[in-house]
Formats: sequence, structure tokens, C-alpha cells
Amino acid sequence: MNFPPIIEVQDLRRRDAESERTILDGITLQIDAGECVGLMGPNGSGKSTLLRAIARLDPLEHGELFFQGNAVHGDQVPPYRRRVVYVSQQSVVVQPTLREDLQYVFQFQSSNQSLDLQDAETQLVQFGKTASMLDQPAEQLSGGERQIAALVRAMALSPLVLLLDEPTASLDAVATEGIESGIKQWLAADTEAADGLRAVVWVSHDQQQLQRVSTRVVQLNAGRIIES
Repeated sequence: MNFPPIIEVQDLRRRDAESERTILDGITLQIDAGECVGLMGPNGSGKSTLLRAIARLDPLEHGELFFQGNAVHGDQVPPYRRRVVYVSQQSVVVQPTLREDLQYVFQFQSSNQSLDLQDAETQLVQFGKTASMLDQPAEQLSGGERQIAALVRAMALSPLVLLLDEPTASLDAVATEGIESGIKQWLAADTEAADGLRAVVWVSHDQQQLQRVSTRVVQLNAGRIIES
């Protein structure tokens, strides 16, 4: 059985409100279930802006966004954000500990889903940390540990799509390898959804990393796709 792309954007356009510089210039992109799409491009090319647009964290000035074939707008945006989760490069832990932070995000879930702490502990170990990080004071977490915390938090929500903005930028080689392996395992795992697999969009400046993790790479420049 054929299914529509899990994510599809058509002719996305966005300008900076102050400078009126074009940030996204007619982006059209399809992401199929099971894919890890790598995004590359120089600073200012629109990579993070595109991720935020796909996550519906910023308003769409022009263009359309579809999730599993359905347009996303209005009251469809909040449930969409629970299935398509954005992980920023500048991640924070807002509660005193990661354990409390993980529990806190489930207050915003409309379903009866609850936190699986054992799964969170498994992810921490996969990413090169120990379960003790759950109770480490948030102010003591390094930048790299906050990135790992944000990934664990995102994956705990059981999304169908992860939007990752430089997820290993502050990590050492061991943690980077763990995240690459963990995300690939997550991507390959079945979900409870009737229409199948997950997807990832991964922004990185590291071309070799994207060759390791991606099924294809899309290159942006000046807000346009110049190569795929």
C-alpha cells in the first residue's frame, strides 16, 4: 500500500521582518516515512528557519505544510507538534532535574501516555551517559548534556518525526557515535501508527556525519534548495 509523504512542504517563503531579507525562498520538499533527510548549507542559508517552519513554531508567511497528506493549520497545529518534535541546538532543561523535566512535558500531552523512565534510562546509556544524569541538578549540566537531555525528552514523547538542529555540536566523539547509532535505531523501529515508519530531518555542518546517518542530503543556499 502506498502512503503520502509523512511531511510535505510546498513553496515555503519567509522574510526577516526587520531587514526584509529573504530567509526561505520557495522551498518545496517531501520527506517519506523511514527517511533521514540531512540538511546542509552555510550559516544563514535557512536550515534552522526551515526546521522551525516544519515544526510550526513560526508562522507560515507563504506556502503549505502537509502531514501524512493533510494540511496543518488552525486547531490541527497542537496535535501536530506532538507528532513532529523540534530539538534546538540551544537546548535547555527548565525543571530542577532532568527527571522532573521529563515528567513536566507530559502535562501537555492530550493523550493518556505516560513517561517510560526505563526507556529514558536506556536512551541515556545509549547516548554515553548513565541513569544518574536523571537526578543531576540542571545547572550542573554541560552544553552537551543539555543536548542529550533534549533528545531524550523529545524521544520520550513518542513522535513520528524528529527535527534535529545540530544535535551533536557540543558532544565528544563517544557521545556523537551513541546519538548517531541511537537515532538510526529509533528510525528503524516500528511505531504503533497504522501507516508505519518514522522520519528524521537532521541539520549538520558535518558532511561526513550526514553521509553516515542520512538516506539523502539536501543542500540549502540563500533560502533555496540547490542540490538534493
